Amino acid sequence: MSWLSSLVLVIGFAAFSDAEELVINPVPRALITQETASITFEKGLAGFRALNQCQIAVEEGILVVSSDGEDPYIARRCDLAGEQFRITIRLKTHEPGQVGIYWSSGQEPGFSGGRHQHQALVPDGEWHQYEFDIKAAGGLKELRIDPGTRPGRYEIQSVEIRGYTLHPLEIDRVRLVERGLEFRVWNRGNEPVVCRWRNQERRLAPGENWEVLEPVQGGQILEKIVASFQCDGLPPAERICFLYHDDVPARWIRLSGEPKGELCVEVCPEGNAARFRMGDVTVAAIAPIVVPADPLGPGLFRSVPPLELVEHQGNTCLLKGKDLWVWLSLREEELYVEAETQRAEVFGKQEPAQPTEEGEILAEIEGPVVRVFGPLQQGLFAGLEYLGKGEPSSSRADIETEEHIRFAPDRLKVTMPLMAFVTPKASVAMTWEDMRLQPIYATPNFFDGTPEHRMSLRGKSVQATIRVKPGRLEDSILWVVRKHGLPPLPQPPRSREEQDRLCLWALTEGPLRDSNGWGHCVEPSWTRQFYVDMVSTIWHLSGKLPEVSHLVPNGAHIANETAWLLTGRAQEWLAHLRARTQQLLK
Repeated sequence: MSWLSSLVLVIGFAAFSDAEELVINPVPRALITQETASITFEKGLAGFRALNQCQIAVEEGILVVSSDGEDPYIARRCDLAGEQFRITIRLKTHEPGQVGIYWSSGQEPGFSGGRHQHQALVPDGEWHQYEFDIKAAGGLKELRIDPGTRPGRYEIQSVEIRGYTLHPLEIDRVRLVERGLEFRVWNRGNEPVVCRWRNQERRLAPGENWEVLEPVQGGQILEKIVASFQCDGLPPAERICFLYHDDVPARWIRLSGEPKGELCVEVCPEGNAARFRMGDVTVAAIAPIVVPADPLGPGLFRSVPPLELVEHQGNTCLLKGKDLWVWLSLREEELYVEAETQRAEVFGKQEPAQPTEEGEILAEIEGPVVRVFGPLQQGLFAGLEYLGKGEPSSSRADIETEEHIRFAPDRLKVTMPLMAFVTPKASVAMTWEDMRLQPIYATPNFFDGTPEHRMSLRGKSVQATIRVKPGRLEDSILWVVRKHGLPPLPQPPRSREEQDRLCLWALTEGPLRDSNGWGHCVEPSWTRQFYVDMVSTIWHLSGKLPEVSHLVPNGAHIANETAWLLTGRAQEWLAHLRARTQQLLK
């Protein structure tokens, strides 16, 4: 059997069969720019006018919006040709809330709630870019910006409007197979295209795909594999992947000298990688440790620069690379990772990178990129994912809309700084202090098309702690709570009595129920049945039992079996329990 066959089988090639129909493409489709308008404010208001609950002025080349209400907005004419546009607003504020845009087009004049997008503000007083992709049939005629949703000061440095078309080619899927790395490219355009890959050529009709196989050599710890597809007159469509090879001979530096069977961390500076070993088994790897981030999107990078060893003392080491510094420190089962761009105030050993005129270093880094090996038993991305055995992330199991894609979510949705995977080999968890960092979470690793489980962080500097230890997911949750504590409870939005009335309304009058019973969720695709959990809850809330012809087990995430007894169906309940027990024993 070849080394690649072994890799596929050992890591868990069968994992792909469970997620075969679930294709998550983390790489945005390439844009072909048609027309760009870059709006700055060195010479004045640049055509913007205050329309509601605000005043505007220019201060040192910055547009300052002073809001005196909860719905401030400004607008300007644009008159840009095109059909699709990306609008990038560079803004800073100390006010929480949302930033939004409205727009009018050649075919749809005037502002409308149907042509509106918004995002959560980051209220830290730092510059942030907010991007909006919109469609404007007949060209973009006018743009309205709602900088916030409360009184306060909002500063806008620039607004960039790019008219574009989408590249007709999309590489939507990559996966490791026995013979190499398989890439699938689609023609998403409206016209046929002649597509070239290596020395092969194929004519793709609209909606047609082509699967190609890039060979895997295995000569490096992190092997870069690029699939590039060419069409005449267009930039190439590319997908870059990095495969980790644990068996490649390399110079590994040991950070721990514990006896065999306990955790050992080894670092390979030249390969920009580290690995966690228990006995003779690699249970997880950091590959790469830190890299320059690709502006194309979270989780993406184009190269893995080598690092150099600056210092190694016991269980700590200092590494450096081009514009990068990394500090690693191991304490028992915890590895602390600190990564920065060149900044003397942090490490005191190198000149800082040149800042912009605003006094900041714009380059972002990504790392540590943690890869966990073995079949998934449990997984957690706090506030977003709670996964069971073999369950993929970003699935439609609980969210049927496009919101199910949450590998790099809005950071306000992350309820606790914790990402974790549990396999039969180990429980691997990562936590961090700075909630401004962008966490990335994917299982299986659809970035590189491999079956392992991937998590990483992205920002201008990264401080993270990785815990590797046998155990279950609950141990990792307790570890993070002990490390960070719990936030104070928010004020309840309504009283207990009001909450009870709302819940009762949802079960008796809301769209969850029809003549056939209740759905597990409100969408029509969830079969309506007379679930015992819903009947029991209505009785607890109202003291009355709804009339039902029969009862069906379950229905809700929190079981409530009371109605079996209240309706005289105890024997039926017992039969269900016995049948379920027999299933579990099998």
